[in-house]
Amino acid sequence: MITDEGLTKLTDFGIARNTAEHTITGAGLIVGSPAYLAPEIANGLSAAPACDAWSLGATLFAAVQGHPPFEKDTAIDTVVAVVNDPVPPHPFAGPLAPVISGLLVKSPELRLTLDRAAPALRRAADDPSGMRAW
Repeated sequence: MITDEGLTKLTDFGIARNTAEHTITGAGLIVGSPAYLAPEIANGLSAAPACDAWSLGATLFAAVQGHPPFEKDTAIDTVVAVVNDPVPPHPFAGPLAPVISGLLVKSPELRLTLDRAAPALRRAADDPSGMRAW
């Protein structure tokens, strides 16, 4: 979201979604958009800060490429891709490419942390000239 002052704000609308978007919802099951779900959550592990880093990476990928990194035709196929598929190329990412790649590392222990991503995100925000619009 963009404020009247031109500030960009990232927000979470919880269960709000596009009606065409696939979700997994049910008692005791995962709730959310599979395309932005961290692989460890898809594998039944507990949420941790590394999950937020993954979701940021997926969101940045979608922002620069025009689609989520692992989105498939069904929710199940998307979850399988999140867990198993390599990160697709993201040629429009410019200076964000290493940040996106670092945030989308499958292993949470090896994933780029939000603290370590912040300086590169600030640099990209200050000089977005290396990024292309999809």
